[in-house]
Amino acid sequence: MKKVQANRPSPSPRSLRALILEDNRQDVELMVALLKQVGYALSFEVVDSLAHLRQQLARTDYDIILAAHNLRAWTAMDALEILKKSRKDIPFVVVAGTLGGLAAVECIKQGAADYVLKNRLQRLPVVVERVLRDKAHREDAARLQEQIHRGKKEWELTFDVVPDPVFLVDNQYRIQRANRAASALLGLEPSQLIDKYCYEVLGDTAGPLPGSPFRRLLRTGKEERCDIEVARLGKVFDVTVSPLFDSSGTAYGSVHVLRDITDRKREEEALRRSEASHRSLILGATYGIFRCDVNGKFLAVNPALVAMLGYESEADLLAANLVHDVIRDPDEGVRLLQQYRQKGRLDGLEAQWRRKDGTPVPVRLSGRKVLDERGALEGYEVIAENVSERWHLEEQLRQAQKIEAVGRLAGGVAHDFNNLLTIVTGYSDLVLERLGATDAMRAYVEEIKKAGERAASLTRQLLAFGRRQTLAPRALDLNAVVANIDKMLRRLIGENIQLGTVLAPELGRVKADPGQIEQVILNLAVNARDAMPQGGQLTLETANVELNEGDTRTRVSVLPGRYVMLAVSDSGMGMDAETQAHIFEPFFTTKEEGKGTGLGLATVYGIVKQSGGHIGLYSEPNHGTTFKIYLPRLEEAAQPVEAISPGAPLAGGSETILLVEDEEGVRDLARRILELKGYKVITASNPTEAAQVCERYEGPIHLLLTDVVMPTMSGPQLAEHVAFLRPGLKVLYISGYTDNAIVPHGILEEGVQFLQKPFTRDSLTRKVREVLDAPQPTA
Repeated sequence: MKKVQANRPSPSPRSLRALILEDNRQDVELMVALLKQVGYALSFEVVDSLAHLRQQLARTDYDIILAAHNLRAWTAMDALEILKKSRKDIPFVVVAGTLGGLAAVECIKQGAADYVLKNRLQRLPVVVERVLRDKAHREDAARLQEQIHRGKKEWELTFDVVPDPVFLVDNQYRIQRANRAASALLGLEPSQLIDKYCYEVLGDTAGPLPGSPFRRLLRTGKEERCDIEVARLGKVFDVTVSPLFDSSGTAYGSVHVLRDITDRKREEEALRRSEASHRSLILGATYGIFRCDVNGKFLAVNPALVAMLGYESEADLLAANLVHDVIRDPDEGVRLLQQYRQKGRLDGLEAQWRRKDGTPVPVRLSGRKVLDERGALEGYEVIAENVSERWHLEEQLRQAQKIEAVGRLAGGVAHDFNNLLTIVTGYSDLVLERLGATDAMRAYVEEIKKAGERAASLTRQLLAFGRRQTLAPRALDLNAVVANIDKMLRRLIGENIQLGTVLAPELGRVKADPGQIEQVILNLAVNARDAMPQGGQLTLETANVELNEGDTRTRVSVLPGRYVMLAVSDSGMGMDAETQAHIFEPFFTTKEEGKGTGLGLATVYGIVKQSGGHIGLYSEPNHGTTFKIYLPRLEEAAQPVEAISPGAPLAGGSETILLVEDEEGVRDLARRILELKGYKVITASNPTEAAQVCERYEGPIHLLLTDVVMPTMSGPQLAEHVAFLRPGLKVLYISGYTDNAIVPHGILEEGVQFLQKPFTRDSLTRKVREVLDAPQPTA
């Protein structure tokens, strides 16, 4: 037969009015989607009560009723009873989650046209088509019976209104009569069809094919039926050819009925494609999917599972056993199958599998047991998700939490230690100021001061690791930072290491403290130098990068976006996985005893995190190491990086300073230093005492110098309180520990003056003078 031409327009969708009796919205949506998918122009109503059902039956005529077997307050049987009382002939299809044989028979006995199980809901379009066709057949049969009873005239009238094209044909295939549907189909008046060959009007001028029902009818004298594709109409017909006999039993012609089954064929094709798509989904799924028997032997596997477990082919994996070859612990495999057997299904069970080469694979399993038609356990259907990536992220999170906890501890220790160091280094300066250059005690005091300064350096590193140091960030060009410390780096790493830079032009800006970024580069350079004792290559690289969701999926707390990347790479000895797991922990070092504090990379980690960035490590033994730092990119212009210059002369003054410090040793030291510089100092040991001084002291107070963390009231709260008593009073905060009230997240806010403990005589006097000389900020 001729094929349908591809350029023929498809027929318009068939309309279908459905009444849906279902209280599960998802099931309603699925039924509607299935019917629309196969070409129905669907209009529907969902009823939620028997009263509502009666109203809709009285108000509207429906083509079909789709009813859940059991609803919350009533059943499909109740609905069938109401339908019977309405005396409407509407096909009633029961849609059930489960339906036994007796229940199915009872539904049919009560008048249901058919039933569909929800786990095979893809059959719904076929069932709907069948019951609608059955209803049409019933209607046709009723009309034909009416024609028999009413005689020839009524038969002729009915003949004309039959919806399917019908031809009466003689033994020579000439049309003797055609109904209106045939006339409409061919675009000719019924009278114009008389004596025309039926195969010609259908577009086949060569005559009926040898295998056609016309030929078979003449040979067998029995009714014949087949599908014929009429290319010129773009349709497929189910053709029934029935012989006509005269009173002697001789065939004198035949009746040809053409039923348009184009849509049904399309639906069948759609169903075939749907099944093919389902198979494709299984084959193309990223999760492993398999079926096994009760003993764990694989019966079916998809390609994703084959790849996940490292087998060469499906056949290779099908020869394996889930319990003995895949699950790492066979006892665990036996317990797993027992759980499936007992519970029927499992969701989200995690297990340890192994690949064919023995490497572990953590998986998350979901599945159900499969029963045969007798209800006996046949096996299991399971979806296996590889959760290696999630486990890796969880391990990263645990490591970050551990580092965070150690950081908080380190920051707290540094806070108290800084008060002690302030006293040690401060009094060392005062003693050295009184000792002559040749005094025998001077060397001892200088050693005390050096020890204090080394301890202060350690506390600064602890604060940096714990993200508790004070930063003064600004818009930076990392290329300028690298260029600014180039000479220092070359002196630091030595002549046997080559320093190279790969700096991106038009590099984006970042917001960071330039001094701290320099510290990060120096620490990484020292780490690289120590990894290349025989010399090598150190490379600094900058680039604009954009991290997408794929880049950040395996990194804890890293968001997609625009970043500036700073990479520090060396050609040294590299690190193994165990070393990399601990590399950012404080006091962890691979150097021999006495050669390192173990705080260099911990400090780098803290500075990068406090600056809102992320740091990653890439290394293999004997293949060097690369640290990559990602800082959020800004659009604003960079501020120039200033070279470090000697401090200004330590000028004093005669202003009055209110000093508030709850640590007596620090308070006495600061008072002595400032008084030696000519200032008048009023001291207070707590905020309450300081407030009283502000109220009672009659002279001017030029500066409030206050600790941040104190009992009963913080430094910022004290400053806010005395501002009402002393408008315009300047404030300088001192602390050994950053506090969110002054430096949220360690970032110094504009206009806030802050001095980090431990301070020296010079740093205190210089900062006090700087604050006093600064113009009064405008309100």
